[in-house]
Amino acid sequence: MSGGGAGNVELVSRAFDTFDREGLEPVLPFIAEDVAIHSLPDWPDDSEYRGHDGFRKLTAAWTEHFDGFGFDVEEIRGAGEEVAVRLRLKGQAKVSGMPLADEIGAVFAFGDDRVREIRYLPTWEDALAAAGLSTDR
Repeated sequence: MSGGGAGNVELVSRAFDTFDREGLEPVLPFIAEDVAIHSLPDWPDDSEYRGHDGFRKLTAAWTEHFDGFGFDVEEIRGAGEEVAVRLRLKGQAKVSGMPLADEIGAVFAFGDDRVREIRYLPTWEDALAAAGLSTDR
């Protein structure tokens, strides 16, 4: 895996593509074993998940409530060792049948060519700010 800048952007893009096609397990090689994952501020379960097992737990919570859960990557921007991602959540609520189409932001922080931290944020602007990127193009 190539690291830094464009390499990190490519790695995040490949990881989302892999998750969409094959699920979580094939994505884990992109992720450090001790990864810290910070859920959205209004997430009803844990605010932080640790390691591959934590990532599995968070993913299970998403897929438990939504059929066809996944992410559409709307935009990715790199900032050195961090990558900001604008995501559209997709799926359909199992109980209500309502479609899921919320847009959120995420920041992936790298170390040793692997994702060391993931922060899910309420908006794309929040993700850009957290990664130290301008909201201007």
